[in-house]
Amino acid sequence: MDILVILFAICIVLNAVVFSISKKSEINAKKESAVKNELLTVLAHDLIGPYSVMLGFGNEFLENYHTLKDEERLEYLEILLYKLTKSHNLLNNVLVWVKLNREGYEVENNFFHIVKLVHEVVDSLQIFIKKNNQNLKISGDINTVVFSDLNFFRIIIKNLIENAMKYTNPGGTIEIIVCDNPSHHLLVISNTFGSKNILPYSNKENSKSNILNQESYGFGIGISKKLLQTLKVKFVFKNIENRIHQVEIRINKTTP
Repeated sequence: MDILVILFAICIVLNAVVFSISKKSEINAKKESAVKNELLTVLAHDLIGPYSVMLGFGNEFLENYHTLKDEERLEYLEILLYKLTKSHNLLNNVLVWVKLNREGYEVENNFFHIVKLVHEVVDSLQIFIKKNNQNLKISGDINTVVFSDLNFFRIIIKNLIENAMKYTNPGGTIEIIVCDNPSHHLLVISNTFGSKNILPYSNKENSKSNILNQESYGFGIGISKKLLQTLKVKFVFKNIENRIHQVEIRINKTTP
């Protein structure tokens, strides 16, 4: 009789465990579905604008090609290249997001010159800087070496600079500083003369919000946060007096 009672109790416990696992799987499936839907919404919203402009300008360019001056043709091509580059950057972020959430991204830490990397990224964004009529300043020792994943940081820096440009008015300034501290290197990306009505960051450290949540203020920022968390690098997003928007990234020192 005692054995039957024990077996009955075990069956109840097992049923409860199975039910709990099933419930968790259902919740996880719903969350995954919600993330997919949000991703598609973000993609549709961010891609429709550039492609609409490209289609409009492309058709107008073809219709008026023979009547346009060389300078006007060049202007059309610059606009098309600008929009294509933005779309390409977005799709690249999507590929990174898929790899992070599906396959996993293997971290490959190496020593690299971070100020040189900043200059490389800025050079790749010159078309946007010129188009937006913005100023960009870089300061820091060109020989500063950090130990981390070079490809991760290339994506992080590019996304953060692009986001700073988004919230900087024409004529405004974006500044990138690399400081040397006793225990870590500090990478600071800030922009001034931004819109007073739009605050791109909340003053939270290591935000755990959903990568596609509105609190992430854009897909690129969500990707950057996810990569920084993967690298276990501390970071802070700040608004200073509603005038300066700033990101601080602290990279622990390692001797080469």
